[in-house]
Amino acid sequence: MFQQMVGRLQAILARLPRLISETVLRGQASDPESRENLAARIESEAREASKSGFDLDAAIDEDFSEPERAPSPLSLDDLDLVIHAPGALAPGIEIRPAHDAESFFLETPI
Repeated sequence: MFQQMVGRLQAILARLPRLISETVLRGQASDPESRENLAARIESEAREASKSGFDLDAAIDEDFSEPERAPSPLSLDDLDLVIHAPGALAPGIEIRPAHDAESFFLETPI
């Protein structure tokens, strides 16, 4: 029974993280209409999947590329300033260099 239900929905389950990420990264997560559209799309695909068998070839052909992200508000130079500026970190936070010049360990109080 598990195989019958989940097997058919596997392609949808595999796409869920991407669909949700795209909605969030586009800034649509707070829009009720966008959330309803996403839920309706997922429900529609689930209904279709329950009517037909699981198509492994279609799942493999799915585009697994990462969605486009907004540029970071901080540059690496900005982060370097924070790491090296006394008093820029919250109390109790310490940063110490790792094995190379570009990596650091962040230590927080427990």
